[in-house]
Amino acid sequence: MDDQLQARLRELATKFADEVLALLRGMSLSEILEGGGAARPAPAARAKRSSAAPRGGALSVEAIVAALRSHPNGLRAELLRREVGAKKSLFNYYARKAVSEGKVRKTGKKRSTTYFAK
Repeated sequence: MDDQLQARLRELATKFADEVLALLRGMSLSEILEGGGAARPAPAARAKRSSAAPRGGALSVEAIVAALRSHPNGLRAELLRREVGAKKSLFNYYARKAVSEGKVRKTGKKRSTTYFAK
């Protein structure tokens, strides 16, 4: 192969890999494992989400409490965060606020933190 053809193939392969990685970064782990998202547009074509408005509407203390009410045995932080569809930092803010307001009780530390509705 001539050098020009090799350079073009390398360029196309790099572009393809970058687009696949960008698409995967825009998907949740559950979407990847379920094989969903194949029909989703590329991240650049989607409207950007702000961290203040996660998937499924704006996150609030009430959203966390509502999610916990449907789980009387509580939810681990990771599962609760996934259920309300929030980024980790935003979820942590509202979870701490819910605990300080006395609407939610938590037990455990780090990955074993479990939240319960009061």
